[in-house]
Amino acid sequence: MTETYRKQYIETYDQLLALWDDEFESYADYSAAMRQQFCRAETAHPIPSPQRGPVLLSPVSERLRRTRPESLPRFGPYRMVMEPPENLR
Repeated sequence: MTETYRKQYIETYDQLLALWDDEFESYADYSAAMRQQFCRAETAHPIPSPQRGPVLLSPVSERLRRTRPESLPRFGPYRMVMEPPENLR
């Protein structure tokens, strides 16, 4: 994720949350559900921070720790960038 993309992502989401109250509620509900999952697993999870860049949030201690984007796990189609399917190896 480039710095430009990160800034645009945060600005866009800030605008959406300001425009649509139901989007803010939906985001808050989803955030709470994800936090519960990470708490159960006792795993820090990445969040985009407008001030600090990508950070890992510990769900237990609520400690924020800076991280490098390339050190974060990839999900869905982004995983293929690091782990190509068997037939492409």
